Amino acid sequence: MDFNTGGSGGQNPNDPARPLYGSGPAGPAPGLSGGPTGEFNVSNPVGSFVSTVRALVSNPVGFFRSLPRSGGFVNPLAFAAICSLIAAIPFGLLFVLFSLFAADASFFLTAVLLSLLYLVLFPAVTVLSDVVGAAIYHLVVYLLVRQNNAGFGATLRVVCYASFPVILAFLFLIPILNILIGLVLTVYVIILFVLGIREVHGMTTGQAAIVILAPVAVSVVLSLVFGLLAIVIGALAGSA
Repeated sequence: MDFNTGGSGGQNPNDPARPLYGSGPAGPAPGLSGGPTGEFNVSNPVGSFVSTVRALVSNPVGFFRSLPRSGGFVNPLAFAAICSLIAAIPFGLLFVLFSLFAADASFFLTAVLLSLLYLVLFPAVTVLSDVVGAAIYHLVVYLLVRQNNAGFGATLRVVCYASFPVILAFLFLIPILNILIGLVLTVYVIILFVLGIREVHGMTTGQAAIVILAPVAVSVVLSLVFGLLAIVIGALAGSA
């Protein structure tokens, strides 16, 4: 598995002489997955999905380097939706199976309908959150490298493809081990995000890490601030 987490050979990421797309040759490499452009292709959903996941697991750096930097968003968003649907299916089935123990036909029917609604809404929410998340990440990209970036489409593709480990969400159903599994998958996704941002925007590994971790750090700080404010306001209200 080629993570290639090294920097960019000591070159300035904003140096015009430096290759735009990571440390490899300028521009995307030949496609590594099912589509001719190196990414998931809705015209071949099963074959390209399998080959895309295989490329992400075996050679993530090569996969992200081969991604197109522009074009329509249908392929990456469809890939993200399929991954989230795969993740949602086990939980929906479990809900329906548990409803069988109620020995109530109306409750079972309600469980089936709610599960179907969940299978529709979860992919839709995932797609929306990917777009919003990509916009936030791309803002940080722009602040770091200004116009010397590959565009919002490249960032959106990284967010959609790097989130593929969500298909392993069923592992969270394993008692006791679910916390460890969650930690491992979180670290793995962060690594994929960093590699993806680095390759598509021609940034250093450090800059890509800032892009991914800065929004997390800001959200944590804001949560702490609002939490402290709530405690202070509650204390003042109680003493009034």
